[in-house]
Order: sequence, then C-alpha cells, then structure tokens
Amino acid sequence: MANVFIDRIKGIALSKGQQKIAQYFIDHQEQILNMTSMEAARAVGVSDASIIRFARTIGYEGFTDMKKDVYKAVISDVSSMQSLVERQSSSIQKYSDVSSESFQAIAQNNILETFRKNDSSKYEQIADMLIGARKKYVIGMRGCRGPAFSFGRLLSFMLEGVQLITDEQCTSVNLLQDASEDDVVILFAFSRFYKMDLNYLKLARKRNAKICLVTNEINANLTGNADIVLVVSTDHMGFFNSAIGLTAVSEYILTLIGRKAEYAGRLEERDEITEYQRL
Repeated sequence: MANVFIDRIKGIALSKGQQKIAQYFIDHQEQILNMTSMEAARAVGVSDASIIRFARTIGYEGFTDMKKDVYKAVISDVSSMQSLVERQSSSIQKYSDVSSESFQAIAQNNILETFRKNDSSKYEQIADMLIGARKKYVIGMRGCRGPAFSFGRLLSFMLEGVQLITDEQCTSVNLLQDASEDDVVILFAFSRFYKMDLNYLKLARKRNAKICLVTNEINANLTGNADIVLVVSTDHMGFFNSAIGLTAVSEYILTLIGRKAEYAGRLEERDEITEYQRL
C-alpha cells in the first residue's frame, strides 16, 4: 500500500518550520498516532497552531484527519496478518546473517527504537498511575505471558493490590470484573492479536478503570480502548516477536516506581518471611 501521508508531504513546498514538523512526523509515524496536536507540538518544539496549519497545508482538514492516512500507512505492512510460516520466511529473507553480532545489533535496535517511538512523559504517567491505583491489573497472554508475569511479580514487591492475569480462564475474568475507576489495567499484547485482548480491554473500560496498552503494532480496536499506548519494537530473526523492547520498557517503568514509591518496609517484611527458604 502506498504511503499517502508521505506522498502528500513530498508534493508540497514547505517552510523551514513545516519541514521540521514533516521530518518528525515521517520518523515517528507510530508515535503520533497516540498523540494529540498539543502533544505533537511539544515533541516537535512548535506551537499547537503550527501543527494544525501543517496538516491543512498538506491537504487535510486538521491533525485528526491527517492521522487517518498515517494509520493506513502504519498498518499496511504489519505482521499481524502473517502466518507463523510467513513470518519465519520473511525473517530468513530479511536476515541472512545469523551471527551473534547481528543478533546483538537487532536487540540493541529494538531497545533504541522502542524508546524513540514513545514520548518520555508517558513512562512517568504510567508509573504515577500505578502508584496511585487501588488495584493494578497486569495482563499478558501468549507471547506476552512471560514479560507480564515478571512485571507483575516485581511490581508486587513494591506496591500492594497487584493482580496478574495471564490466561483467558473464568477465574481471570472474575478478577477483572472487580475493577473500578480507582484501578489501573496494563495490558501487554503482541501481534497476532486475539479477541480476548480486546475483551479484557472492553471489560476494563466498562469498569471505568484507567488503561495502559503496551503493544508492538497499532490496532485501532485495541488502542481505541486505551488511555495511554506505548509502542515497542519486536524485530527478530525468527517467527516470534522479540520481547527485548518490552522488557526494557517494563524495567524502566519499574525503576521509576522504585524511585517514587515508599516500599522499604514491604521489602524487609518479605525478606523476613522468606529467609528460611533461601540457601
């Protein structure tokens, strides 16, 4: 699919300031999908009015209208539509060199790309939301089960009220039915997406809980139910999604919480209770 958004930019003479906006938008297409015009203005370093004028200059009614074409461009080449065999075949074609050096380069790039795609203020927002919540629901299934378990386990070291959901069983649904407007739900979801990912988000939305979505691909059904979205890079040599970017984001959020929350007494009590179990 042609990138209509970029084609429009290329076909119009822009001022120096508009060229700055254009370059940022081209380099951060996934990121601006989750931004308001004011957030985009802050990221670029221009006024809100400049963002709106730019969108109109390249032929859109406004910033929101422009994002429709950006969304089409982003989803045109997503791996969520590929079978596992197709993913494996694509990765073989893309990466013929499977040396450890090449693997390390991909891993490092996943971390760099993940942090590049997301406004740094979002990490602070998520940390503050989790600290202030009555209950914290951490959800991750299939390929995200491991990262969700690790995040939920460490989060429970620091904060009370952590609920971990890693499956689609009735008992897990029952847990989320108890959510309220005082709670936060953070869902980790990689493509290929499943209906239960959306069902959990819809249930959380119905309970008026605040919702954070951490995902590798923009999916309108999922992002439309989230208050904050983080996009992680999951490039890999195999048929599966790399969890390195997600792990980096998770550890960073936990680090922020560790600097903001008071939990020394909780750790001391945990050590006392588990001391007899350690070698």
